[in-house]
Amino acid sequence: MQPGVRLDTWVEGGSGIESEREEMPDDLPARLEAGTHNAVGIAGLVAGVEFVLGESMERIRAHEMAMTHALIEGLKRIEGVRILGPSSLERRTAVVAVTVDGYAPDQMAAVLDQAFDVAARAGLHCAPQAHRTAGTLACGALRFSPGWFTTADEVDYAVQSLRSIVES
Repeated sequence: MQPGVRLDTWVEGGSGIESEREEMPDDLPARLEAGTHNAVGIAGLVAGVEFVLGESMERIRAHEMAMTHALIEGLKRIEGVRILGPSSLERRTAVVAVTVDGYAPDQMAAVLDQAFDVAARAGLHCAPQAHRTAGTLACGALRFSPGWFTTADEVDYAVQSLRSIVES
């Protein structure tokens, strides 16, 4: 060790928050955060990237859009359901937001979850401008998000579950 260098400055040295200080801050969680890597997040990101590269973005997109198309076609046949967003699949993502005449989106989501074990999200979905444009800012919408692991049977079940609620 060089003369005049304190060992504790090598152990602590720099906080990542107040860079001019040699000691870690006293307050939590800042005292514990400097230098700690998000190993779990990094591992998850690596696994996700490897998965997408292994399956290919094209295959994932094709499957998601096939499920989205099936969902939209099924929902179109339920009276009182208004499908939000572009009609062209090429201009969509695998997200289908709807309103249902006579039903609040949060109530519909709760019934789908509790009675049918169907996951749908209700609300403004962090997109107030989109809801302002759609005229749903006051109440939000019910959102389905089919993904790579969604099956055609699950899409059919979600549609039938929504139909069951509306027709009862």
